[in-house]
Amino acid sequence: MFYSILFPDAGAEPEWNREEPECFKDLNLDQVLGRIVYKKKDFGLAEFYYTPLSDARAIMYRQDITRELEDPALRAAFDAFSSAIFSLKNVMADIMDSLLSGNKMYDNYMTRGRVMDCADWYSFEVAKLAGVLRGREMRSEGLRGFSEYLFAYINSESFKMLGERVKKLREAFSKIEYCIFLSGSTKGLSTGMLRVSVQKYEGQPSHADELMRCFEKFKQGETSGYERSLPDTPGNPEVESRLLDILAALFSEEYGDLNDFCRRHIGFVDNILARFSREIQFYLGWHESVEDTGRHGLGFCYPAVTESKERIYAYGCYDFALAKNIEAGIVTNDFEINAPERIVVITGPNQGGKTTFSRAFGQAHYFACLGLSVPAREASLFIFDRILTHHGREEDITQENGQLRDDLMRLRGVLEKATDRSIILVNEILASTTLSDAMLLGGYMMDMFAKLGAIVLCVTFLDELANHGEETFSMAGLINEDDPAKRTYKIVRKPPSGLAYAEHIANKYGLSYEKLRGRIAK
Repeated sequence: MFYSILFPDAGAEPEWNREEPECFKDLNLDQVLGRIVYKKKDFGLAEFYYTPLSDARAIMYRQDITRELEDPALRAAFDAFSSAIFSLKNVMADIMDSLLSGNKMYDNYMTRGRVMDCADWYSFEVAKLAGVLRGREMRSEGLRGFSEYLFAYINSESFKMLGERVKKLREAFSKIEYCIFLSGSTKGLSTGMLRVSVQKYEGQPSHADELMRCFEKFKQGETSGYERSLPDTPGNPEVESRLLDILAALFSEEYGDLNDFCRRHIGFVDNILARFSREIQFYLGWHESVEDTGRHGLGFCYPAVTESKERIYAYGCYDFALAKNIEAGIVTNDFEINAPERIVVITGPNQGGKTTFSRAFGQAHYFACLGLSVPAREASLFIFDRILTHHGREEDITQENGQLRDDLMRLRGVLEKATDRSIILVNEILASTTLSDAMLLGGYMMDMFAKLGAIVLCVTFLDELANHGEETFSMAGLINEDDPAKRTYKIVRKPPSGLAYAEHIANKYGLSYEKLRGRIAK
């Protein structure tokens, strides 16, 4: 039986993360997924994006759904259904909460009429989606399971009875005719001295018809329409409610049927459809987010996912957050890790794309473990238990700890949380100490990474770290040989240049090639 559009079965559903993962800001995931969460805040999607999956079958289940929803017409149908059913579910939840709390203000025929209206709307939306899906063969397990559930549901006795009873109620109420008599001065509207009485219609002349005949003689040719749309909600709930009570006494059979309908069908919104209406927005939000990257000519792929570290790669990978924020100039990169390799050390010139590469590496893995497409041409990515980041920060002079101590304490926190199934991204730490101390501490760090067995990507100015055992390999930023001031933003597998620390010191003291040339130009 169909369980969820997010999971193939209940056993695949993890414990939800309710808080934003710590890696979000360092990887700029808050600029991508955080925007979706905010835009879709009414649906409460945060936990869906905050909880990567660790089960390969569940990941592939989502990938198939994401791929099938590349069809804009299908997305539009599901979006309309989702918005309607989710809204109805919330309206009915508010009504039921009010009734269960004993709030007499809502225990009236106005509320019961709303229940009937909502049931009518619900029946229409369910039938409309079934009409869109009828005859359509779903390719993904998830959407095929939902479609089968939907058609079984609309053919069920409970759904048929709901629609039939709403139709009969509508027909019965459409035949009710009554007269309202007002007596007293027109000032009674403000003083409360106006008397209102109601009785069944018994052939009395229609004042509306009389008025229309009276003004017919003034009509000359075509006229402009001056009709005004009135709100659906009553202007005076107390008066409307009292009027309905009187009508219920006059038309006891029709209103008795309405009472019975509400007693029997108050919980008419199906739980599976209600859950689907929220969960499908996880995919719709992602597709909305990726649509505008087409202007860069950048693509997405559905990666293979693996629990093995034998071979992990991505070709044509890029930083999705960066691609959403700039108009042109996105450079793609490749990475490939082959066992026994597990630790990537990246060196190169400042502002050369090293941090962007690190973010792209982390983003690709995170999106893959959500079961979504990833910003790359082709990929096979690792199923991690968590992504841990340690990016260098500006020293906070309000804190007693110096920057080096802060770096080391944060590094210890990362190592305490990490396992051999983690991904660790370290970016430009140990920059606040001497070269000899940085080398010593960096060596200890690499020893701990090697012992841990996690996948590590380390951006550093310490070239020597790239030669730390068989599990480590080097990548470096390419330099434009004709003009060193121009960055290529290409990161390739190659030995370090041996100049990373010198470039770090030159940049720190304003002696880099770019800064010197800028001064000379002035």
